[in-house]
Amino acid sequence: MWWHYHIERGGTVVRHDSRLWALNGARDRRLAIPDLSWVRRLGHCGHLIEDANPHVLATAQDCGVAYDPPAIP
Repeated sequence: MWWHYHIERGGTVVRHDSRLWALNGARDRRLAIPDLSWVRRLGHCGHLIEDANPHVLATAQDCGVAYDPPAIP
């Protein structure tokens, strides 16, 4: 995820219909993020989240939802 959506790689985080999305630098892939902790993990600041352009979200490939991998016992 870091490679595609991190701020250092040109990624951005936007909000649309009360949902958070990470967009890659090319704005052609999107990933739903479940909460604000993911915003910080991707190097973004929670108070700078912008409203998404619905057209950009609609044309970006949906890559699912971010999740934490299960803990290794």
